[in-house]
Amino acid sequence: MSQPATLLTQLTHFATVDPTISMPMIMALTIMAKEIDETGERWVPQSVLRDNMPVTPASVSRAITYWSKHHDGKGFITTAQDPQDRRLSLLSLTPSGNMFVQGLFSQKE
Repeated sequence: MSQPATLLTQLTHFATVDPTISMPMIMALTIMAKEIDETGERWVPQSVLRDNMPVTPASVSRAITYWSKHHDGKGFITTAQDPQDRRLSLLSLTPSGNMFVQGLFSQKE
């Protein structure tokens, strides 16, 4: 599948959640998936999103809230406090979120 076709498939996959989804919402989940894939860690510091998204910290917070409370409370991510520093937040994909992300990257031809 060509790169534009893959991108279109991925954007369509996001649209199944919400056809009016914003770019920061898409970026937040994609950055989380990339970080989990690259590090093999289950938990991603919220600062990773903040440092890798060209938006305000408030927009990052809105994206986290969106994914954690979307779909009638099922959510695609969960949050927790960092046990070493309770001021910091950690993010993790829920089973629903993990299935959604896997669907983003499955190549259907």
